[in-house]
Amino acid sequence: MPGELSRRSAMVLRIPSIITMKEGITVSQTAAEQVERKRGVGLTDSQLRILGYIASCGAQGCSDTKNAIAEKLGVCPKTVDRAVRRMRDDGLIVSTARFDENGSQLGNVYFIGAGPR
Repeated sequence: MPGELSRRSAMVLRIPSIITMKEGITVSQTAAEQVERKRGVGLTDSQLRILGYIASCGAQGCSDTKNAIAEKLGVCPKTVDRAVRRMRDDGLIVSTARFDENGSQLGNVYFIGAGPR
């Protein structure tokens, strides 16, 4: 029925100053507003949740691995991989490689939009 929230859409609940996601992960109002602006881009529910999680990390970016993000959001690691790739290609997120003191790559840091400010 039009106007009703689907069961999957209900995974993201609006509360006055935060958004609460599955597993009790909360996102600040600013991060929530960033995610809501992205809704018109045609992202899936999983992609929106992943984008919200990355936004919740703030200006320092999200340094969690894709596996850690998947575990925290209750989705498959391949879902996170596909979502990150698509959102990076669409310019919704930017990833920057992290390296240790020996030059070995540790992983990526994910930022919303144009990266760190």
